[in-house]
Amino acid sequence: MTIEYRQTRDFTEEDLRRLFLSVGWESGRYPKRLVTAMRNSTHVISAWMETG
Repeated sequence: MTIEYRQTRDFTEEDLRRLFLSVGWESGRYPKRLVTAMRNSTHVISAWMETG
């Protein structure tokens, strides 16, 4: 398994919706707001795992 760390704010609504709902966070029901929040954050680091 390879994990890649990225400093990007380029998330889709679906990426964020799935991530936040997977851990039971209510904010996953508002993906447009999540995209806006991530794009307006001063610092974002994300971990990406290749699924096969």
